Amino acid sequence: MSQTFYSVSAPAGSGKTYAAILHSIQLAKNHQKVLIAQPSIALISQTEADLLGHNSGVQVTKIISKKGAHSSQSVITRILAHMRETDPARGEVLLISQDALGRLPDVYRQAWHLIVDELPKAFAAHKMSIAKSHGFITSHLELTGDLGPTVPGVKVVEAANMSALRDLAENKSKDKAVALFKDLANDVLNEDKFVCVDEHAYAELTSGSGKRKEITFYAFQRSEFVRNYASVTMMGALFDDTEIAHIWSRLDNVGWKPHPFIGKNLRYQAHQNGFRLTIKYLVEGNWSQSFADKPHNDGTILEAVCATMEAELGEDFLWQSNKKHEDSIFDDGIKLPQIVHGINKPKFQKQHGVALVKAINHNSGSGAFLKAIGFTTEELKVTLQYQNEYQAMMRSSLRDRNATAPVTVCVVSKGSADWLAKHFRNCKVEKLASDLPEPQGVGAPSKAITKSGAERKWDSVEKKRVKNAAAYGNVYVARPWPGAQ
Repeated sequence: MSQTFYSVSAPAGSGKTYAAILHSIQLAKNHQKVLIAQPSIALISQTEADLLGHNSGVQVTKIISKKGAHSSQSVITRILAHMRETDPARGEVLLISQDALGRLPDVYRQAWHLIVDELPKAFAAHKMSIAKSHGFITSHLELTGDLGPTVPGVKVVEAANMSALRDLAENKSKDKAVALFKDLANDVLNEDKFVCVDEHAYAELTSGSGKRKEITFYAFQRSEFVRNYASVTMMGALFDDTEIAHIWSRLDNVGWKPHPFIGKNLRYQAHQNGFRLTIKYLVEGNWSQSFADKPHNDGTILEAVCATMEAELGEDFLWQSNKKHEDSIFDDGIKLPQIVHGINKPKFQKQHGVALVKAINHNSGSGAFLKAIGFTTEELKVTLQYQNEYQAMMRSSLRDRNATAPVTVCVVSKGSADWLAKHFRNCKVEKLASDLPEPQGVGAPSKAITKSGAERKWDSVEKKRVKNAAAYGNVYVARPWPGAQ
């Protein structure tokens, strides 16, 4: 079933939430009901304060989970009770979490205009090594029809035994082996999600041959959980380049239309502070985890990248890396979370330097699957790598429209630098000097090395001791990892 949703695609920091508040007040004054769903309690509370601060006389209600007062289930009960009992002729604004929105049944929706502030995750990959234990869950699953005519060999996964899957998802016994299947079981049970799998890989896994050691199940958030409201508006930074915009267009036949009012009330339609920004990169080719792990000099490519960026930025900067490197990769700076959407911390906005070394592989199983549903190579780079880098760099002082200090953002690849530069008119793009080799093409031979977390931590401590000794005019020789031969 096709449906047209409104979208708000604007730069980060342009005031999407503020513009949505103004629109919500206007709708409520015209006797309309507005439901705003946001990702965090902090953002919900701030929006409530901003709504009340307008002194418009509009009724504003916040329904969220409270520790010690209500169970998570009672949140849904309270939201539904409010929707059922509210005066249908009175305009109002209701604030809830995106988690609660995802669990609301399809009742009372027709009376409410829905605004989703910040985008929910559209796609998840459950990669599992379950050659021997797959029966815990596969015995309760069945493969039904194809995901779509353009995706041959990919089957939709459904519950063959819903009661057994619920038991897996609840895991009342707290069994660690069963816990491995919790998220997948929840996604299969969720009517608003498509779970699918490669038919041949699944057959190999369940045949008992033992040849298939890993398998990946893919879960898409369907648009059903926001359908049938009086209107639906999805808001996100650079929305047109997001996963949810592409996936819902391809798999759910959703049409997108720019919101006619919220977009007009933004502070700006394009970044106005590009003159403050210099984006620096190190290599012409693509950045990937396999390239990052390659040996270089006495360490790895990643370590050389980080050293170059640290030398460029000094001690005060924001940085983001893959989770496995978070405890050892930078000596200085402030670590950004893996997911930064909607985070506006003052300590982040005081920083004028950003180092981005997180590599999101486009040729992984997830990337290959997204290609199978029609994503081009460039769309994969944009939605997976470049969008993440954009969101991360926008936690810095670039988000403060009153800031004037120059900002330097260091990325690894020229592709990242060029895409980011398109959104900041008058910014500079420069290549950092380094002795780094260029990444090899896809399929070229490589010899990667992998250090354990303990070894990376050891190296980090030794580097810091060298640095501290030098600060006092002393010399300290870094000791090699004891396990090295």
